[in-house]
Amino acid sequence: MWGELTEKSDVYSYGVVLFEVLCARPARVQLEMVSLANWAMESQKNGQLERIIDPNLVGKIRPDSLSKFGETAVKCLAETGVDRPSMGEVLWKLEYALHLQEAVIQDDPDCKQRRSQDFR
Repeated sequence: MWGELTEKSDVYSYGVVLFEVLCARPARVQLEMVSLANWAMESQKNGQLERIIDPNLVGKIRPDSLSKFGETAVKCLAETGVDRPSMGEVLWKLEYALHLQEAVIQDDPDCKQRRSQDFR
């Protein structure tokens, strides 16, 4: 906003990227020229983030894990830098969201197979 590059501006950018990944959409939706960040933050605040996430994630991500990912992205997008978490805090929150998801990954044979192939 002020043209300054700081650790907290990087956190903001990371929040945008996190929503891009969750929703499989660019930061600006082309036709409507709507900000993905604003749309996703509003959806998260209304408890409707699952309606705009990547269709490939629907039914595969636990609601509590998705909520934690969304909550983390929203905190990254706080209007002022002092209200944004540090990258260390972001990392901790993302690790927690992944931990919430781990039970689904461990119970899904397709996920196990893909993960083992990823490490070959």
